[in-house]
Parts: sequence; C-alpha cells; structure tokens
Amino acid sequence: MKTDSAVLAQKAEQHRKLGFALAKKSNELTTKHRAVKNMIIAPQKQSRHTLEALQTQERELRTERARVESSAMLNIRAYSNLTSPILCAKILTSGLPRELRDEIYRYLLPCSKFEHRERSKLDLPFYCGYTPVGKAFMTELVQLLYRTSFVSFSSLHELLEPVFKGVPVVARDYASKFNVYDVNWKDPKALELLLGLANKNADIGLRVNGYGMGAGTFKNLIRPHLTLLKQLEDIGHRLTISYSNRLHREAMFGFQAGTSVGATLDAWVYRFRDCESQHNDVYWQIFL
Repeated sequence: MKTDSAVLAQKAEQHRKLGFALAKKSNELTTKHRAVKNMIIAPQKQSRHTLEALQTQERELRTERARVESSAMLNIRAYSNLTSPILCAKILTSGLPRELRDEIYRYLLPCSKFEHRERSKLDLPFYCGYTPVGKAFMTELVQLLYRTSFVSFSSLHELLEPVFKGVPVVARDYASKFNVYDVNWKDPKALELLLGLANKNADIGLRVNGYGMGAGTFKNLIRPHLTLLKQLEDIGHRLTISYSNRLHREAMFGFQAGTSVGATLDAWVYRFRDCESQHNDVYWQIFL
C-alpha cells in the first residue's frame, strides 16, 4: 500500500508531465497562430474565400491556444502546490545559513522599490503564495523585502501594518530605506513612532504637504519636531524632509553631523526662500 507521501509524489509527477506537455503544445499553437496571422496581413492580395478561411482558422487557433495555456498553468500550479511545501521545508531545516536562504529569497523578489498601499500588486511569482510555501518561508522572504527595498508609505502608521495578510512582519522591524508622504506635522508626537525602528541606520524621507506654504509657516511647522529629529539623527538615521508648493517646485533638506539644530532650521528657511524665488521648477537636495 502506498504511503501518503508516495501518493502525493505520484500526483505531483502527473501534474508536472501534463503541464509541460500542454506548455509544449501551447508553443506549437503559438507558432501556427503567428504564421496564419502573417498570411492574413501579407501584402499580396487574397481571394475573399481564402481570407475568410484564414480568419476563421486564426480565431480557432487563438481560442485553442488560450484553452491549452490555461490548462497548462492549472497543472503547473497544482504541481507547485504539492511540491513547494516540501521544498520550502527542506530549505528551512537543511542547515542552510540565513545568508544563503536570503539569496534564494532575493532571486524570488520582483523589485527593489514599491508602495506599501499597493503591496497587493507586487508581482511575486505565483509559487510565493502563502499556501504553497508556508508561513515560515514567507516570513523570511518579507523580512528581506523590507530590508532591501525602498518603500513608500502613505502614513507613519503603515509602518505597523503587515505587508501580507497572515505574515507577522511589519516594516518598523526591518525597513532600512523609506519615505512617508503624509506626516501629520501638526501633531508634536507624530514622529515618535520612528524611535522604535529596529534598524538604527535607516534612510528616512518625510514629506511636507503644504501647497502655497510660506517660509515662516514652514519654519513654525518644523520647529516643534526639531528635538525629535535630532534624536533620530543621533541614533544614526539619515533624514530628508521634502516639500512641494502649488507650482510643483520641490525642495529637500537634510541634517549634517555637527550642525546645530537652530542653525539647521535657519539654513532650511534660507534655502526654502531661495527655492520660492525661482521662476522655473527647481529641485534641491541640500545636506546641511
């Protein structure tokens, strides 16, 4: 009597063989479809009867190819769902150090930059679905995703939201490069959440959304946060504050070690006025 693992292995092999056979057939149909399309658009004149026959053949080939492709993918996914848990368990329990496991995850990751609110659109390979690879595998993969990617957050609170449902990983514990579009600068405690970042050497971008804001308003908005900004700098973080006015001119300001907080703020406002006085779109990146 076959064991459960033997039955699963047999099913997986059946799906693998059928999936690859259908994929081969799909390639053959693609070649035929392309040839018929080329005959339809060929410069030489075709009789009406011949043209109609070719158009019918083209539609039939297109329909058949779509059916075969769908069936091939279903079998390949079934094969993956049966084999991925076993393979992923081996990766996690075979004694591979985390550095080598990270190289596997790095190969699977689709990008080095993404928006947190658009995380559901991340183009991860289908076999990185939560069910096939398992919770432990996805946990380590998402940890690396945060450590190596530049992430854009809509708000600071997204640093506490898991990137994938069911995977217990939040950006605050792993993010190393990110910006935040909507910071509530009117709340003097808004930036306190950043003190809890596990990575003590992060690149942090914070945006001021104040269209038409003058230099004085900018200074008053930033002043209550200077002590906390300096704390973040002293921890080891690299900070950038960006601002856009209604003319889409943009200024960016950053700290430099050894510069006093007051002098930094004055220099920010000086550069801010300089940016405001320009008649064309201006992009500043100033590390004071």
